[in-house]
Amino acid sequence: MEINNSEIENRQSEGINFKSIIGLLRVYWILFVVCITIALIDAYIIIRYSTPYYKIQSDILLSNQTKGKEGAEILGAQGFSDAFNPWDPTYVNDKIATIKSLKFVKPVIEKLRFDHTYITKGNIKSSEVYEKELPIKLYYRPFEPSVYNYKFFIKLNKNSFSIKVVDGEEVIYNNKKNLYNDSIIFKNCVLYIESDVNSELWDKTLNIGDLTVTLQNINNVAKSYTSNLNVTQKPKTKILELSIEASESKKGLDFIQELSKAFIEKGLEEKKQKFSSSLIFINEQLKKVEDALDNYEFDLETFKKTTGLFDFLSESEIMLTEKTSLEEKLKEQEILLKKVIALKDYVQNHQDLSGLAPSTFGIADPLLVPLINELSKVSIELNELGYDFNQNTIQYKKYKQRYTTAKNLLIENINSIISSTNSILSSYKTALATLNAKVNKLPDYERKGLGMKRKSSIQEKIYLLLLEKKFENEIAISGTISDYSILNEAEILGQTKPNSKNIYLFSIILGILVPALYIYLKIFFDNKIRSREQIEKYTKIPFLGTIPHHHSDNIMVFKENSKSMIAESFRNLRSNIMFMLKNEKPSNVILVTSTISGEGKTFCTLNLAQVLAISGVKVVVLGLDLRKPRLHLSFDLKNDIGISTFLTGRAELENIIFKTNYENIDVMPSGPVPPNPSELILTDKMKDCIEKLKSEYDYVLLDTAPLGLVSDSIDLMKITDLNIYVMRESYSNIASIGFVNEFYEKQNIKNIGIVLNDSTFAGIKYGYGYGYGYGYGYGYGYGYGYGYGYGYGYGYGYYDDDRKTNKKKNWLNKINSIFKN
Repeated sequence: MEINNSEIENRQSEGINFKSIIGLLRVYWILFVVCITIALIDAYIIIRYSTPYYKIQSDILLSNQTKGKEGAEILGAQGFSDAFNPWDPTYVNDKIATIKSLKFVKPVIEKLRFDHTYITKGNIKSSEVYEKELPIKLYYRPFEPSVYNYKFFIKLNKNSFSIKVVDGEEVIYNNKKNLYNDSIIFKNCVLYIESDVNSELWDKTLNIGDLTVTLQNINNVAKSYTSNLNVTQKPKTKILELSIEASESKKGLDFIQELSKAFIEKGLEEKKQKFSSSLIFINEQLKKVEDALDNYEFDLETFKKTTGLFDFLSESEIMLTEKTSLEEKLKEQEILLKKVIALKDYVQNHQDLSGLAPSTFGIADPLLVPLINELSKVSIELNELGYDFNQNTIQYKKYKQRYTTAKNLLIENINSIISSTNSILSSYKTALATLNAKVNKLPDYERKGLGMKRKSSIQEKIYLLLLEKKFENEIAISGTISDYSILNEAEILGQTKPNSKNIYLFSIILGILVPALYIYLKIFFDNKIRSREQIEKYTKIPFLGTIPHHHSDNIMVFKENSKSMIAESFRNLRSNIMFMLKNEKPSNVILVTSTISGEGKTFCTLNLAQVLAISGVKVVVLGLDLRKPRLHLSFDLKNDIGISTFLTGRAELENIIFKTNYENIDVMPSGPVPPNPSELILTDKMKDCIEKLKSEYDYVLLDTAPLGLVSDSIDLMKITDLNIYVMRESYSNIASIGFVNEFYEKQNIKNIGIVLNDSTFAGIKYGYGYGYGYGYGYGYGYGYGYGYGYGYGYGYGYYDDDRKTNKKKNWLNKINSIFKN
């Protein structure tokens, strides 16, 4: 079996299952607890010290103008309310744009003094205090406009206050004792702080500490509130919903309340203004008629006194009555013509036609009325749109074009009325001329007297008509109510930010995801061998045993009657080696190698020698890593002679075999580093040496150089009885399994067994294994016939030495071990 790169890349995903996840949680639970705890603490800090925001909302009802419509109909304005229909989407959008316009919001901000900001400093953060919750009010009047950089630092007492005024970094005024309600004059400014000593607010204010007052540009404050203001229409209703999110709930509540009231008042003023325009026109005409009537009556009285004529003939009366009727009609047409001409002049010479109404001019032409209403509506929309849009925008130009079209249509209709009125006047004048010819036959005095009386009568009728219209307008004004009403008063709906539930939920999710991501990435990018199961998964080579991590500095792990875990693991390794060797030969050669240095082959060789020697057999250990001699260090031997000097003929075999302090164990050190170690090891002399040693020792252990670095051991592996390939947990690369597979498969070296060294059984962290255990009996068979031995963990009297030496890890050490592994 060969391992390829794709198998290496996918080993984690293939190996993780439900049991693996349980194993991961058992190992990393402290990491999850710590991360979740930190996340929850962060969430608490965010919630505790974030500025809370509250939603304030009010509802305004747009009526459909049924109230007050009668007043408009009295004046003959049949289409008056059609231009202001709340069911019309354009109408609703115009009202929304009006409420959100800077021109509308700014007066509300000025009235509420929101450009004055009072800040109190806390231990960690500063917070705003609403002016209405303070027993003081700060007023100032600058001599120059550049005062918005001023800051006022005030320390309050009940009878006096200290104040420091700062302009940027410059202190321009600092006085520790000032009296309330007294003016303070300093650099370009007059300051006045109003206070009521008896105010109940003093009890709360004295606990808030120092105040910092800043004065902001009113336009900037208005823009800020405008941008945060939401005005929407509830679906299928004529209700506008006004809402805002504010950090100071009472300020937001006052803002929405005042804004709603201002909108109601605006609707009332607009409605009154339309009737007021009509009333002004009527009063002007009344004044003119009164003057004319006075003149006519005075002339008639003078004429009667002069001529003495106080009664006229019946025939003259009939003729004059007819003439009077014609003249009245002629006068009405002339008045109509003047009104129409006046209307035309007004339309042509005024830009703002929002107050234009048919009742204003008393013209009830069925075609003219809707055109006037349309022009008035478009003018209102254009004015309201101009509050928030630049005149160069496409939307504004579109409304401007609509305004121009409506105006041209109205002027065209007016011209048509003027033409038809002139025609009627011409016919009346012709008929009147005919009648005058008859009247001229009457005596001159009589004719003059009747003429004066007739003119006076005409003016009197006009005067009475105007008085009636004036009375109707005054009734309409007195009964006018706003078309809008507050459906739901402003109220605080609750806190919107920070959302504690969402923040805590997010923190928990984050506390889970961060360690989960860390574990996933650690596993995904991990290329180290972590467990025996991992090795068994990718090779058919027999697995001989697992050597636990050795905590002591002493390389030899055995003591008298040692029952440590590592001692038992080497006993287990000895059993499995004997099972593979089958004890068919009187002497066996065992080669120990690895892929790279540092994997513990020398450690395993020496302790294997010790566990074999304890059983009563003679063992010799050969240091065949000629490039990096280390075997002599374990026995405090000199390395001036050894295998290298023997192979080069500078020493005899018996001279390089050294006795050790361990019974039945001899050692042959490597000797000085030769220039050609590979050639020396592959000589026949080396093979003869091994054969000679086999005659004297039961086991010949060869500690060779790593196969991944040099090929010294390849030929030796073919003459040995067993080749032990050492891999180190969390150190050896998983690709080394593929490396040893090549020897097993391609070079047909079947007498290989694998030992996993320095195991901390960390494989369960990665989903590679489910536990561990050592015990007596049931060694490993060849190939797949292995057993696990007796029991798991510490128990049944085993590993007592480990209990004495291992200390219980605290949670900090536990976390540290998690990251190390």
